[in-house]
Amino acid sequence: MRAFFEAYNTASNALEADGLARFFGDVCLAAAPGFAAATTSLQELRDVLGPLVEFYRGIERGPVHLASIEEQSLGAAHALVTVGWTTTFPRVAGPVVFTISYLVQRGDPPHIIGFVSHDDERAMLTALGIAL
Repeated sequence: MRAFFEAYNTASNALEADGLARFFGDVCLAAAPGFAAATTSLQELRDVLGPLVEFYRGIERGPVHLASIEEQSLGAAHALVTVGWTTTFPRVAGPVVFTISYLVQRGDPPHIIGFVSHDDERAMLTALGIAL
C-alpha cells in the first residue's frame, strides 16, 4: 500500500486532474468537516478534480509529502489507510500537516473508493492567512 500512496503522492504534486483520477474507483465518496460528496463515474471525478487542482495552484501549495501511513485490513477486498501528509505555502513558516483516511479497494491496481479528511482544510487555510 505504501508504493500505491507514494505514486499517488507523485501524482498529487503534478497537480493534474487526469493523473490523480487514475488512483480512484468509478464511484468515490468524500467527506470532511462541513462537506460530503460522491462521484459516480471517472468523468465526474475529473470534473471535480479540475477546479480543485486550480485552487491548489492558486494558493501556491508547495509539494505534498507522505509523512506517515497506517493500514488496517478490512478483509481480503478492502483496507482503511490513514495517511499523514505535509505541505508548505510561501507565506507560512514551517510545514502544514493534515491527515486523511482512505477506503481502498484492493486489486491490481488498488483504487481509492472513499476518503475522509480528519481536518477542516478551509478553517486551517483561513487560520494560516491563506485567501480562499
